[in-house]
Amino acid sequence: MPFYSVDRRGFYRAGEALGLFSEDPQPEVRRRPSGELFSVAEASQHLLSLFPDGLSLHGWDMMTVPIAYTPPPHFQYVTYSPLIEIAFAFVRRSDFPERPSRLQSYLGWLDSDAASAFSRNNGGQPVYQLDSQAAFVADGYWLKIGWRAADTSLCAHRYWAGDMSANSEPEVLLQTPVQVVTRL
Repeated sequence: MPFYSVDRRGFYRAGEALGLFSEDPQPEVRRRPSGELFSVAEASQHLLSLFPDGLSLHGWDMMTVPIAYTPPPHFQYVTYSPLIEIAFAFVRRSDFPERPSRLQSYLGWLDSDAASAFSRNNGGQPVYQLDSQAAFVADGYWLKIGWRAADTSLCAHRYWAGDMSANSEPEVLLQTPVQVVTRL
């Protein structure tokens, strides 16, 4: 079955396979803020202790991109995508270990129209057809941080259970190896 994905990182090449990386495949694109708690090496070693097989491109992005915020008393902006990823990763590990990790998967859609719409709304990156022997379909609607921690937990449990919401946004987690078939 064909799947479709948007190459937001300029990494896909038709005819090549995508796999997991035991070190950051694109360290040059990561901003390293001053005053980090841990060195890049310490953070990478920790990630590999959690994910010994490595991380996908998405996993390295979500776990190494700095979370921007303004310190108190002027809270203004928080990038919460990495917080969603780590919260959902721990719910998956504890309650849905048979599901593929988002941090070790390549994200895609079941049809090219959904991938093309995502591309148009996010800078117009190229869309590729991909192939994978193993995939899990989930509802991206649930990828939320709730007002209460319990809401976030419930969203994660619904996501990993494969529950579809009334506002369903189906997405596919493609397990490696993922074959890049062609650019559309």
